[in-house]
Amino acid sequence: MKRSVRARRIHDVLELNAQGASVRSISSQLGIPRSTVHDYLARAESLGMGHSLAESEDFQAVERRLFPKSAAAESRGGGGPDWTAAWLDLKQQPGTTLRELWTKFGSSHRAEMSYGEFCRSYRRWLGEQDPVLQLSHGPGEMLYVTFLAGGMSIQRTGDVGPSRVDVFVAMMGASGLLYVAPSRAQRLENWLDMHRSAFDFFGLAARALVPDFSDPHLGRTIWRNGAIAPEYLALAQSYGSTVMPTLAFREAARIATAASVDLVRQWELEWNQEAQPTLDGLLELFSRRAHTVNSAPIPAVGKSRADLFDQLERPDRTLGGRLAR
Repeated sequence: MKRSVRARRIHDVLELNAQGASVRSISSQLGIPRSTVHDYLARAESLGMGHSLAESEDFQAVERRLFPKSAAAESRGGGGPDWTAAWLDLKQQPGTTLRELWTKFGSSHRAEMSYGEFCRSYRRWLGEQDPVLQLSHGPGEMLYVTFLAGGMSIQRTGDVGPSRVDVFVAMMGASGLLYVAPSRAQRLENWLDMHRSAFDFFGLAARALVPDFSDPHLGRTIWRNGAIAPEYLALAQSYGSTVMPTLAFREAARIATAASVDLVRQWELEWNQEAQPTLDGLLELFSRRAHTVNSAPIPAVGKSRADLFDQLERPDRTLGGRLAR
């Protein structure tokens, strides 16, 4: 039987909890909100079977026990509103409210589903999806940018041992389209150059650039005398953008940024188990790996990040960021 995303997530949450992981740690490792982790653990605790459920191999059965109403609805052939279509509607029509979605997508279920229940069910569904889907930004609104903390270990041609290279990571906020490139250093001029390369890759500059100021090293790179470096603000302004630090956003933004960084970290682990890449080949490797990530379908929507970018954020289809020059 095909496992649902929620069934897999429930199992992972319970398993990590049984291993002694904290709610914060589980949320970070799985890329889901802490409220979702709390919900799963509370439901398991109410059944008095947290550890035994974690040990179960029947993920679907565990899901049915924790969410009996959902299981009953599915058995009646009424699996609830089409949450994927509702999510796409919110993305494609910024300003749409959940009440409007309830009227449109919950019409066949309104006899059983109140507006409040519709909102709770939608948010619960959203909390179980890929972190990219949890971002509520409209097309072209946000571009998340950061340097990989500590850089990446590589083997330069002619070097005796491995050295470090700085890595720039950028992700569009509506589609999750990923851009990764090596940088010679983490100085301000490198930071600005990496932005220009990212704008060329995406074909646009988002309305807001969102640097991850939770990384103190990055903060020192682009923070001057208690304010964002004027050179960075000037670059943003020249592309019709503004700069908004990650700290100004809610947890979903930080989770999505961390999820992209974790993907890149995984590449380093895989490379270090084999032959470490030379600096000359690093850009090509990044490009190939990012293409693989951007082309992989996201299970809940059946579309890839690249598909969502084409559908939501392509420069010729969006009123979002200014075209890169």
